[in-house]
Amino acid sequence: MKSTMRHIITLFLIQLFFLTGAFSLSCSNRDEAQAEKEKVTGAFQVGEKVVPLQLNDIVGSWRLKYPDNYGYDFRFYKNYRSLVVLYLNNDALLFKGVYTIEETNQIRINIYEMKRENNVKNVNAGSGFIKAKSSYFLFRGAAEKGKKPATLILNPVKIFIDGNDSDGYFEPVMRLKRL
Repeated sequence: MKSTMRHIITLFLIQLFFLTGAFSLSCSNRDEAQAEKEKVTGAFQVGEKVVPLQLNDIVGSWRLKYPDNYGYDFRFYKNYRSLVVLYLNNDALLFKGVYTIEETNQIRINIYEMKRENNVKNVNAGSGFIKAKSSYFLFRGAAEKGKKPATLILNPVKIFIDGNDSDGYFEPVMRLKRL
């Protein structure tokens, strides 16, 4: 079971390498003053003002979709449970977890179950999951409220799955739209 999950993760990382390679070039040339301001304030700069993240800002469903069935779904429920879906063309990876907001702008999702789904058109989030050990996602985030639909900006800080660093699961900056 463990070797199967490692195989799935390896396959996923190879697929994601090609997906994120195109996007990382545009995200890596961020303004240095902006990056320094984010470090000092502990929050993203959105427009003209710093917007710290609050619990009510993230509850709901958020999506970032690309052509050919690539993208992300984040679902944050009022009971602090979450579901993260990564779409990888013909496959999807699902992660069930419990989330918290730390230090006003960090979202931590403690993953307790995960699975691979072969049907991206009709993802089954109800059964077939395996237990995850020592797994969590940590994102810096901000909510952009002034526009319709609202935008949740996430920047992965640490991705830790089954005791291993798993960089490459997410883009450097994700702008998810509320559904």
